[in-house]
Amino acid sequence: MLLGTGLVVFGAEAAIDNPLLALVIGFFVVDLVAGRVGAGFGEGNVYRQGAIGLGIGAALALSVALVTLASSSATIALGAPTLMTLLAAARPFLAAFRDELLFRGMPLAFAKRAHTPDAYALVFAALLGVAPLLGAPSVRPEALILTFTAGLFSALLFRAGAGRVAFFAHAGWLFFADIGFRGALLDVSFHQGAIAPFARASGFPAWIAATLFASGAAGVIAWQRRAATHPKRATSFSAR
Repeated sequence: MLLGTGLVVFGAEAAIDNPLLALVIGFFVVDLVAGRVGAGFGEGNVYRQGAIGLGIGAALALSVALVTLASSSATIALGAPTLMTLLAAARPFLAAFRDELLFRGMPLAFAKRAHTPDAYALVFAALLGVAPLLGAPSVRPEALILTFTAGLFSALLFRAGAGRVAFFAHAGWLFFADIGFRGALLDVSFHQGAIAPFARASGFPAWIAATLFASGAAGVIAWQRRAATHPKRATSFSAR
């Protein structure tokens, strides 16, 4: 079922010239299938989780911009948002919804039913996000590593019961790293390389982003261990 859903979603992208229409179709297909197999983003206060997730995504993207600026590898100026750039903000949310359920929510739900060890399930979910990039033209190793670390970060959040945080963090990253840095909020010019979209990430900015996502994944692991040893002192992302 997972393979069939992926074929439909990415087959639509290949067959339909309109990227937004293909994205909308993928959104509805994944939503339908995920609902039938019981895969979702978990429970909890959606507003709190949304604020946390968007904050994480924004912080990751802004951190890349600041590190590259400090190393004289980028220039930053204020953006000049237009109505069209703001309307385009819907695309990151559609893409994040589709990819998080397809690559993380559904595989982890199937893995849980099959009693697959967490380590294997998490790595598999992260690798699923990398798979579509393997056929992309001129994809670079740093793009694959960035996609893997971002996927592992999301998978760990899903496994911790914070799927909504993963979704909003993904959406926040996609918005800030792409539309937000292309004039909607800021105008960020990397001297060499790029961070968005994942398939075209390259150079020093992509390596910085991969390192930040890997650090985020390590942070989620540390938080889970703290929650296991000190349940009363740990703060839950999914608190109501």
